Amino acid sequence: MNDGEDEVIINLREMFGYSFLGARYDGEQVRKLEDEIILQNKKKVVLNFEGITAISHGFADEIVGIYVRAFGVDFIKQNIRVINATEVVRSMLNVAIQVSIKHQSSIDKKDSENQK
Repeated sequence: MNDGEDEVIINLREMFGYSFLGARYDGEQVRKLEDEIILQNKKKVVLNFEGITAISHGFADEIVGIYVRAFGVDFIKQNIRVINATEVVRSMLNVAIQVSIKHQSSIDKKDSENQK
């Protein structure tokens, strides 16, 4: 992890030591770091995917999807930046975000129907 003035870089290859990040548990470890950096220290996170060839949906959900469901997609845009990601990694991050947006929309719809 490299700490800058207003952002912190998380080097995922250095953190885990392998090129495929497939375990949801590993994603949870990253999210705990993101929580500390964003919510407690009020800094932005830069996720460095250099050396990472692919990630699982579970990993992606932990590092971005949960934030979309909890805070909305703008939270991700304002607080998390991705660098050195392959097209495969970017695609899986986008899938996790889109699934979370759909999930949040269906919850909002059910809530509004229940209030009628």
